[in-house]
Amino acid sequence: MDSKGRVDAVVDRLLASIPGLSVDADGEIADLLGKDPHFKIGAVADAELGKLMRFLPDEGGISAAGDLDIRLKADAYLSQLNQYKFRNASIKGSIVSDRVDVSMRGDSLDVNAYRPDIEFVSNVDCIDVDMDLDSVVLAKGSNLLAKARDMRNCGRLTSVERHGQNVPRFDLHSISDRLFLKTGVSRMGVESADVNLALEKRARPPRRPHGEMPDSLRRRRAASRYVAGEFADKDIKVKLDSSITAYLKQWSPYGRLDLGRGFFASPAMPLRTRLYAFKGTFDANSLHLDTLALSSGTSDISASGKVGGIMRFTRGRGVLDLDLALDSRRLNINEIIAALDAGKGAEDTAVSEDDESFVTDRYADAEVETSDVGLIVVPGNIDATLAVRADTVDYTDIVISPLSAAVRMKDRTLQLLNTSLSTNLGDIEADAYYSTKSRRDISAGANLKVSRASAYDLIHLIPSVEEMMPAIKSFEGDLACELSATTQIDTMMNVVMPSLDGVIRVSGKDLMVRDAGNLRKITRLLLFKDKNIGRIDDLTVDAVVHDSKLEVFPFELGVDRYRMALHGMQGFDGTMNYHLSLLKSPFLILFGINMYGTLDNWRFSLGRARYRDGKVPAFTQQMDSVQVNIGRSIRDIFKVGVDNARKYNSKNVSDISGNSGKLRPSAPMLDGTDMMSGEDFDKLDSLLFENMLHEMDAALESEVDEIIEESFLQTQDLIKEYESLTYQKGMDRKIARLKEESERKKAAKKKK
Repeated sequence: MDSKGRVDAVVDRLLASIPGLSVDADGEIADLLGKDPHFKIGAVADAELGKLMRFLPDEGGISAAGDLDIRLKADAYLSQLNQYKFRNASIKGSIVSDRVDVSMRGDSLDVNAYRPDIEFVSNVDCIDVDMDLDSVVLAKGSNLLAKARDMRNCGRLTSVERHGQNVPRFDLHSISDRLFLKTGVSRMGVESADVNLALEKRARPPRRPHGEMPDSLRRRRAASRYVAGEFADKDIKVKLDSSITAYLKQWSPYGRLDLGRGFFASPAMPLRTRLYAFKGTFDANSLHLDTLALSSGTSDISASGKVGGIMRFTRGRGVLDLDLALDSRRLNINEIIAALDAGKGAEDTAVSEDDESFVTDRYADAEVETSDVGLIVVPGNIDATLAVRADTVDYTDIVISPLSAAVRMKDRTLQLLNTSLSTNLGDIEADAYYSTKSRRDISAGANLKVSRASAYDLIHLIPSVEEMMPAIKSFEGDLACELSATTQIDTMMNVVMPSLDGVIRVSGKDLMVRDAGNLRKITRLLLFKDKNIGRIDDLTVDAVVHDSKLEVFPFELGVDRYRMALHGMQGFDGTMNYHLSLLKSPFLILFGINMYGTLDNWRFSLGRARYRDGKVPAFTQQMDSVQVNIGRSIRDIFKVGVDNARKYNSKNVSDISGNSGKLRPSAPMLDGTDMMSGEDFDKLDSLLFENMLHEMDAALESEVDEIIEESFLQTQDLIKEYESLTYQKGMDRKIARLKEESERKKAAKKKK
């Protein structure tokens, strides 16, 4: 010590040995008791970690084993070490070992490093570290195993300024010949991995006045707000281990990942799965995906985009944000569903890391059953924007080639926009949504356009249509169909019929009806050449679905030797009520036919033709308006809300549907249950003529006809006027009687 109190220490040589550690060192320390001592040290040490750990406190159940050969030479001030500034410092050293084992019993974590060789040297403002290992093995209990082979690493320790503080930062560039990960019964490996990783100590932000929140934090919290709700158990859960989350609270990671070819193997997914490329950047809260390419069985996918909100999502308190572009040459959904079903409850029987003895290709042509699909719940903790394109998609017996769609998922609502697909059923364009707010609030809507569709395939694709209108199942030919509708759905994925509101527009040419069924009563009456109806030259039908019934607006069609106009109602309870007017026929008198009753118990009667001189009313403007409104509400579902959209659409549909279905019958002339003989047809014209004269003499009927014709020219409240003038309660009573008769017959059959 000099007269000013400065203490300097010089050690010419120090030899020390305790169980587990031997040291041979020399050096000097200038201003030992000062604020910034200066160290000059040289040391050689041999350490046996197993013995040395006995002298250290057993905090966290940490133990270690292995022999270390340590070399160190340093010339630096204490301030340089504390601030990670090494401009005028000189530090150099190395650590070499054959094997190091570390065990953390509290976290059930074991790490084994084979032949680690570490060298470090100081540069201007950092310490550079080179570390090579033959392999590293990390095991956490029996569920997690990770390995890296032939690792070559270079790192840099420096400091950066955050919130006015100098915090340490460690940059690592790691290249491995092989990475392997096993979790549960699943294993994944890649042939090469190039990783750039930075770890930065989190700095504590400066204190703010009580209650004040930074705008950036307020925006992040608002964006990641998550309410579990009734379907919380259906949300996607990915929780990190507590030791990892504790580490991430202290250190912030970010970097870049470049993986080469690899594999994924799991008996729970017994398809051969290969990774071809993975490139992206990441931080603690997000992943920017440049390239992802993989295949599984006969399916493949390429992806790019961003995943955000990872930190709060993995803690179970936030929403995972996805913004991805997905591209595929083929998606075999049938194969994937069949493989996942076969892998339920699978156990790990692998004998090696790359064992794929369970892999099979027998599901490539699998057929899946969709009738027993349970309730599908949209996750509430996912906010996704996806651009999807696929050359070919296999689902059930539908082959889609190609497919493109914009997918939005938010607030337990799934939205499909600009969907375009070409299938073996026809070409389809669609916007749609599906919402699962709660078990009592499940709804869906679609604005769908199908062209070049097989009538048979389209009808049989929707079993409820075939059950509601059995005669339609005999149609053959190509159809174009437009459907705009919203509805509620129950927990068995069935449409709640009273809530179904929408419009349907169907058109087709050169259609065939192979089996007329009970409609042969009509074809025989009209002297069809083909009693099974046969060819329909052209068909254009507009209909409204509302209040548990299908209201078919007046339309024309050409069948056999006839030109006809038809309109009517089909109730979802099986009731029906149609009117057919002959516009062109071999008969001298153009007459009408009324069909009413239930699907299995109906009658028809002949009377006056309601549509004459080609005056069949058109409802194009009203239908267009409803269709546009439903389409707009589906596209804006996240702006207007699901409930508001459904109420608005229901009102629009109701405005043009009203009390439809109550078609006024003409005066009955001939009951369809008494089939006419050939001789009776000779009397048909005169009989119809007499009936027509009788009706024409009735002043009231004449007045109604005039008002009806005038109403056909109206564009506002057309249907309401039409119904108020033409519908009578008499037909309701007839239909009710036939329905009761049908139910009695069914009950009698059950008793027998």
